[in-house]
Amino acid sequence: DTKPPEEVPDRRARHALAARALTYLPALRASLRLDYRLYLDSWGMAAHTVESALYKDLGDAFRLHIQARLYTQSAVSFWQRVYAVTTSGQIPRWRTIDRSLSPYDTITLGARFEWNLAPVTLYLETAAMYTQFRDYLFLDERLALIGQAGARWSL
Repeated sequence: DTKPPEEVPDRRARHALAARALTYLPALRASLRLDYRLYLDSWGMAAHTVESALYKDLGDAFRLHIQARLYTQSAVSFWQRVYAVTTSGQIPRWRTIDRSLSPYDTITLGARFEWNLAPVTLYLETAAMYTQFRDYLFLDERLALIGQAGARWSL
């Protein structure tokens, strides 16, 4: 019993359109950013990303950044959870088990704290990312916890 290799088209045209809105919220003394991105490609995938972020200065040296992101995508046109061989023994021309080509949704929530000690800024960031695969045979969901710390040097 032989498993045929994956086969996807050689060419893929990708298109994206994005919009951003920014506003200052005087009552909170913070700024709010809202982004939207539409992605379409020649393989039949459509994806939407909505991201919002709140930036709040906490005195002269500290800043808080809170972020939420929602990503959703459809599958490519040739995606199938399971590919069937026809009675004549023919397999579909295009086939893949790549989960990134399946339909799925991801939500990410995160926060970043910065301490400005000019010319150096120290930061600590944490986030949680939950992904639900709507039609993937080998994985239903995934939770990622992300943490990082670092420094940025400004010249």
